[in-house]
Amino acid sequence: MKRLKILYGLVIVLLVTSCVNDEGNYDYKNLPNIDLSKIPSELDIFVGDTLSIKGDIVTSVDDNDLEFAWYFDELGAFDTISNEKDLHVFVDFVPGLGRNLLYSVYDTKNEVHHFKALALDVITPFSTGWAILKDKDGETEMDFISISNEGVFYEDVLATFVKEPDTFEGKPISLNLHWWKWTPRSNINIVTEYGGAIIDAFTMKVSESILEDKFYSTDYLDLPFTGGFMTSGDLPSLVANGKLYLMATSGDGLGGLWEAPAKGDYYIGNVGTSHIYQNMIFFDEKNRRYLRIAGGWSVNYSEVLEYVLQDDEWNTPAFDPANLGMDCIWMGSNSYRDFTANTIVVHVLKDDAGAFHIQKSQPWNSRFYALSQMRVDDGLLNDNSVFAMDYVQPYAYMSNGNVIHRFNHTSEAFQANYITLDVAGNITRMISSYDSKMLGVAVDNGAGSTILILDLENDGAVLETYEVDSKVVDFKYKEDL
Repeated sequence: MKRLKILYGLVIVLLVTSCVNDEGNYDYKNLPNIDLSKIPSELDIFVGDTLSIKGDIVTSVDDNDLEFAWYFDELGAFDTISNEKDLHVFVDFVPGLGRNLLYSVYDTKNEVHHFKALALDVITPFSTGWAILKDKDGETEMDFISISNEGVFYEDVLATFVKEPDTFEGKPISLNLHWWKWTPRSNINIVTEYGGAIIDAFTMKVSESILEDKFYSTDYLDLPFTGGFMTSGDLPSLVANGKLYLMATSGDGLGGLWEAPAKGDYYIGNVGTSHIYQNMIFFDEKNRRYLRIAGGWSVNYSEVLEYVLQDDEWNTPAFDPANLGMDCIWMGSNSYRDFTANTIVVHVLKDDAGAFHIQKSQPWNSRFYALSQMRVDDGLLNDNSVFAMDYVQPYAYMSNGNVIHRFNHTSEAFQANYITLDVAGNITRMISSYDSKMLGVAVDNGAGSTILILDLENDGAVLETYEVDSKVVDFKYKEDL
């Protein structure tokens, strides 16, 4: 309320000065009072909601002799947001606590202003919920299911709040959470075919444009983007036309993203796993090999390595996809933010005969230890299967049509038909909540997508159902800690 105190102080000084300098003689009369006490002094409102305040005044002055105005302190400047007696405005203000809202009633007949100050807490509904990246007729859109705001569904957040359509050119590629190491919030990173941005999780405004702010130069960049991956602290990698672009360190004498040097030619699709502090791994489709990247806040070129999984005896052929005649179709880690001693990576591979296999590995120091490998029974997975890791329980979820299987990566038991959805159609995306209590599932229903929030503590019972008007490309659970 500091600005309002300053405002009040200024008004008082002007009144005192006027009285001191005023030596005239006047006839005084009693003016009609305008009582604003029924208007609240404090309010909470979510971004994206409608702020409604009834201009409940008590006065003998006729409304025709009154002028009304509502002012909002938008980061240091009072802007008029309404001239109606009652306030009804869509809230797209920058979030913050103790924001200043001022109601003004002007008695035109007696030329007297009356004011009521309100302390407004503008709260973001995007701190906890489900972020949904959509392909809407070849364009990028994002919806958000807000757990912070009791399940309110916010449609097309990019158009409603972010308001920079040129930044998200082309079809959507990926949505990831951009953790800042020493803060409790996660920003949203969206990669599109020809652009994308890091969106501030608090204000829902563009923090950095990928093309304008993250690349040293785009002269050598071969678009379109085909993948985007994140680790804690920064944006260390993007994939464009199969080539990997990494954030160079200051020691390299470069700034921004450059194509990663790798031994021989390579092609990376959209298969990789991150959120493993100081380690990321990708699958090179051209050579059927893993590429490993080591680094914390940024990545050193000298640590971009050709890599294979190794067991305790440094035995590599037994886990080498090229040697096995396999392609890795998915990798996932149970660490959503930082590397821990219990981090496990699950790899799903398909061999040349069409059978599916699961590899399990664990990153430690400069190696990925290969822990085990097993064949999945025929018919349980197919080319349309999607996957998700549980961040607390030792599970990886795997789909086939509208059926969800569960793989226990501790006991290595594969529980087929763990959940069968009542909704027809192929599951296209799955993601677990960080506390392992919910599983978000996107199902292709033909006309668009159905989003189901399942209760993992109650055998997958449906908690909520939402209908989305287009195809879901990516799906993430977001929770600012």
